[in-house]
Amino acid sequence: MKKIYKPTWKTYFELGKEELRKEKYKPATVYFQKTRRCARTKNSRTLILIYRVISHYYLRDITESIYFSIYLTEPRDKFSLSPLWELINNLSMSDDLKTLKDLNKFLKILENIINKNKSHILIKNSGETLKEIYYMRAFILRRLGQLRWSLFYFRKIIPSNIDFSKLTKREKYFYSFVLTCRATTYIKKNCASEAINDVNNALKMERCNYRAYMRAGKIYRNFKNNSLAISMFSKAIELRYHFVPYKEELVSCYLNRGYLRIKNENIEDAINDFELAYSVDKFCMTKNREITKKIPKGVRNIILMNSQIKI
Repeated sequence: MKKIYKPTWKTYFELGKEELRKEKYKPATVYFQKTRRCARTKNSRTLILIYRVISHYYLRDITESIYFSIYLTEPRDKFSLSPLWELINNLSMSDDLKTLKDLNKFLKILENIINKNKSHILIKNSGETLKEIYYMRAFILRRLGQLRWSLFYFRKIIPSNIDFSKLTKREKYFYSFVLTCRATTYIKKNCASEAINDVNNALKMERCNYRAYMRAGKIYRNFKNNSLAISMFSKAIELRYHFVPYKEELVSCYLNRGYLRIKNENIEDAINDFELAYSVDKFCMTKNREITKKIPKGVRNIILMNSQIKI
C-alpha cells in the first residue's frame, strides 16, 4: 500500500504565498491559518504571522493586522526579544538575505499601519513601536548592503545631540545597542571617526555592552593596532556573563583574537582561542573563511596535530 504523506506547514505556507501573489487575500489567510497549526518552531510561527498581517492588511481588516503586529513587535517579558527580532537575528546569522529582503517589505507595510492608526485602542505607544520598526529596518538594510538607507533609518531613531542625563536606565540601554549597531554600518562605510564616536557613546550609557567592545576590536584591527584590538575582544568575551551573546558572536571574538595573537607572534594563546571557538561551534572554521584562510600554514598544522581541528 502506497504511503500517504500529510502536508507540512511549509506546504500550506507556500500555497498561501502563491494566493497572496495572485492578490487572492481571503484564500491566503485560510492557508496561513492552517500553517499555524502545523508549524513547530517559534521562528516558523513568527514568519506565518507576518504573512497573516500582510493578508489582513490588503483585506483592509486593520484590527486583525494591528493585533498580530503588536504580538510580533512586543517581547513577552523584559528579559527576552520580540518574536520579530528573534526571527531577524536568526535570518541574519544564517545569511538568509532573500527572506530578510521580504521582511523589509513587510516592515514598510507595518510602518504604514502604525502611522495611519496611532489612536487605535490596541496601539499603546505608537512612538516606541515605530522606533523599533526603524531599528529593524536599519539593521536589515545594513545586512542587505544598503548602507545609506540604513543610516537614514538610524537617524530617525537617534537624536542628533543625546543628553545622557535626561535618559532613563531603559532608554540608555536601548540607545547603547542602537549606537553599537550604527557603528557597524559606519565601519562598513569606512567612516572610522563616526564609528568610534558611536562606540564611545554606547559605552557611556552601558558599560557592559559587549557588542560595543566587539566593534571597537574591529576598528582597532583595521587600524592594525593589534594589542588594543585584542584587549577589546577580550573584554567582549569577559562580558558574556553579563549578557548572553549569540554563539556566532562569541566565535567571532575568539577567532579574531586568535588571528591577532598570531600577528603578535603569541602562537600558544592563539591556538587556545581557535580551540575555544571550535568548542562553541564545530563548523566555525568553515563558516568564518575570511579569518581562517589568513592563518599561516605552519599554525594550521600545529592546530591539526594538537587538537585534531582541520582548518
